[in-house]
Amino acid sequence: SVCRSRGAQVWMQLGHPGRQMLAGMGGSACAPSAIALQLPETGMEFATPRAMTEAEICEVVASFARSALLAERAGFDGVQIDAGHGHLLSQFLSPLSNQRDDAWGGCLTNRARLLLESVQAVRRQVRPDFCVSVKLNCSDFIAGGFDSDEAAQVINMLNPLGVDLLEITGGTYASPAMF
Repeated sequence: SVCRSRGAQVWMQLGHPGRQMLAGMGGSACAPSAIALQLPETGMEFATPRAMTEAEICEVVASFARSALLAERAGFDGVQIDAGHGHLLSQFLSPLSNQRDDAWGGCLTNRARLLLESVQAVRRQVRPDFCVSVKLNCSDFIAGGFDSDEAAQVINMLNPLGVDLLEITGGTYASPAMF
């Protein structure tokens, strides 16, 4: 391909909008908790989410793995799992948007579970030399949200999982830092 002729690689970003689904797109939004994202100052109107069931959470993990395998088969060099900017995996990490009281919420270990299980599922599905990356917020830049101390802990949780690249980003649609 043209990209590879000069030594570049081609990676696919895998993500899920969760509650950041625009209302005009139709369909229903889902999130860790049924907490709407309301930002009238941006001019964007988001669908009201419903809390995901355990089966839907497990399907997200399977979808990340299936999508990574399809990307590998299509000739991509790697995938990036998007856990930044307030997308679904970021929503699970944040105590503001994840107010679950089950194994997917509460303490950081539980809130990080969806990201960690998704990375493990992707790594199991693709060949060892296929690159797996994670995009992770260093902070949501919102009081009470996912912060740099928690980000450092999640990075330590990711270390043994065979992640080839970690992109650090920050903010969500709800934080002024995004704009």
